[in-house]
Amino acid sequence: MQKIKQFGTMAELVDSMGDMIVPFSGNSTCEVKIIQKTKSQILVDVAAVAIGIIPEGEFSYDVEDLKVGDKVLVYILMLENEDGMMVLSLKRADKDRVWNLLQNKYESHEPIKVKISSVNRGGLLIEFGGIDGFIPVSQLAPAHYPKVEGGDANKILTRLKILVGATMTVKVLSIDQKTNKLIFSEKAYSNERLITASEDLQPGQKLKATVTGIVDFGIFVKLDIQDVSGRKDKIDGLIHISEISWNKDEDWKKKFQIGQKLDVAVVSTSGGKVSLTLKRLEEDPWKKASRDLKEGEKVEAEITRLTPFGAFVKIDRQLDALVHISQMDKGKQSSLKEGEKYKFYILKIDPDNRRINLSMKKPDSEDKANKNAKKIDKKSAVIKVAKKVEKKIVKKEKAKKSTGKITKKVAEDIKKVAKKISEAKAKK
Repeated sequence: MQKIKQFGTMAELVDSMGDMIVPFSGNSTCEVKIIQKTKSQILVDVAAVAIGIIPEGEFSYDVEDLKVGDKVLVYILMLENEDGMMVLSLKRADKDRVWNLLQNKYESHEPIKVKISSVNRGGLLIEFGGIDGFIPVSQLAPAHYPKVEGGDANKILTRLKILVGATMTVKVLSIDQKTNKLIFSEKAYSNERLITASEDLQPGQKLKATVTGIVDFGIFVKLDIQDVSGRKDKIDGLIHISEISWNKDEDWKKKFQIGQKLDVAVVSTSGGKVSLTLKRLEEDPWKKASRDLKEGEKVEAEITRLTPFGAFVKIDRQLDALVHISQMDKGKQSSLKEGEKYKFYILKIDPDNRRINLSMKKPDSEDKANKNAKKIDKKSAVIKVAKKVEKKIVKKEKAKKSTGKITKKVAEDIKKVAKKISEAKAKK
């Protein structure tokens, strides 16, 4: 009969049996399950073969988020203490544990909260559980994106520094433990939230907004919305430069400032992006023009630009119109100046294509009317004179008849006058 070897301690047993009894060794990591948690210690189940203890001094940065039943990665400090328990550390296992956590978050697309530790010109530096990460400027949500006119690098850096110490909710965009590469995206999380929050918005819907940024291509705003369940939320939106004012020449940037309250309307929502408008809350000036202006009438307009083929003008500060070179007054053409106002005739209004053609000359219909009037007056005068001559000739003819002396010359005159009268009547 084989004699059974006696072991005095768990350590002696482990040294003798190795992985056959406990598949762990000192100075390595393993996964455990939390079975009890207090302010001073955490007790864990180690692969159902041992009880481990994590003293307060070995807690990790996120210990407050841990709860009974959670599985965590720990570092083995001692295989057995005087109480027969394994002594473990969360703090020393943090890096492996954090990498595993981040990998899980990356694969599940779940958001995670991170804290900004520093900044550079390219974005925000993150320190998460002892691992360095990065959020590029391009991956910031609209609320934190440095909206700087002209893209001044120094101003962008100044705006980013404001975020140091702040906590952001982000998603893991890229992860590679071998190269220590860890990229986060706030925009990815923000877009997901925007998609959900903007699903109930309808084109034309009016909303309250607050200006958060002014850039060359438009105005960023924060919207106050409320979903069908009554839950209130704030999401970001953009008023593109083309939707700010009907007047293209207006210096719109002078009218707005950060923090200003606005009434806006929804243009469209797509992929979490909310496009808004200011100008559509006002009547389209072209609709008003088609209603108030008439072809042929005279208007006053300001010349905004002179070109070799004509002049661009503006009516009532809003409507752009064109005066072709052929429609300019040759007598005034050399004296025309940009910024000055002149009288023009409306030749054509095309509201669908947003075009108005003007002329410094009177419209053809008016010219023809004047010419026709002059012709009629001239014909009337000829007929009137012819009738007077006819009366005189008839009178002479009667006088001649009374004496019986009608000459050949008088007969010829009568024929000529009769012919003129006939021609005048035909023209009339």
